[in-house]
Amino acid sequence: MKQYKPKEFSEMLNVSVKTLQSWDNQGVLPAYRNPKGRYFVSVLCELEEMATKLALNKIGLGIDLGVKDFATRSDGIVHENINKTIKVKKIEKRLKREQRSLARKFENLKKRGEKSVTNKRVNIDKNVLRVQKLHARLANIRIEYVKSIVTNVVKTKPTFITVEDLNVKGMMKNKHLSKTIAKQSFFCI
Repeated sequence: MKQYKPKEFSEMLNVSVKTLQSWDNQGVLPAYRNPKGRYFVSVLCELEEMATKLALNKIGLGIDLGVKDFATRSDGIVHENINKTIKVKKIEKRLKREQRSLARKFENLKKRGEKSVTNKRVNIDKNVLRVQKLHARLANIRIEYVKSIVTNVVKTKPTFITVEDLNVKGMMKNKHLSKTIAKQSFFCI
């Protein structure tokens, strides 16, 4: 999904930014904000259908999913595990730190035993929002990685694609592998 600034979006629709704002105020342009603080706008466009016949290769493609490497294709290409990259490890480290901080704040709040804590929870609410944003960022990185792999596979135009059928629910019961399997986002494939 591509994200546009209001000016770019108004140029695409051939309307002014003020018109977009008035549409938003009137409820014509359905926009909403999720709990993580991101705004979304829903737009429906009609396009003419273009009937094109894809030229496929005469070979098929098999994909083996794994924990060490995310996916190994039958043509020899190996897609690395995204969770082992420095970027993801840094975000996970920051997430751990924020979660520890949040846990300490809740413990202190419980120890004090205050009944009306609505005005004293401002810092806790800020910390909760930071944790939510980090979780969303990690989820977005993992899902985008899976989407890029799928796009890469489809661009090779194989006649058929065979993906290993995993019992993810059963694998999640293994206490040694469950965390790693949950991070791999096998459910997106």
